[in-house]
Amino acid sequence: MSVDLARILMSGAIFGMGQAASKHLTLAGSATPETVDWKLPFLAPNGGIMLVAFDPSPDALYFFKRQIKP
Repeated sequence: MSVDLARILMSGAIFGMGQAASKHLTLAGSATPETVDWKLPFLAPNGGIMLVAFDPSPDALYFFKRQIKP
């Protein structure tokens, strides 16, 4: 539970004002770039979309957060 709470706080999701959606990805682990197409279940708001990615391990080694403008 503490890991989940830490992820929520680190992502800034508590400051979000719109809808939320999530997607679990299993990465191949290769060094080649990968592209993921994802159709959101709602229209993108004018202010943009917050993208948050993290390693599912409790000893997470990866965390990424970026605001994407439409």
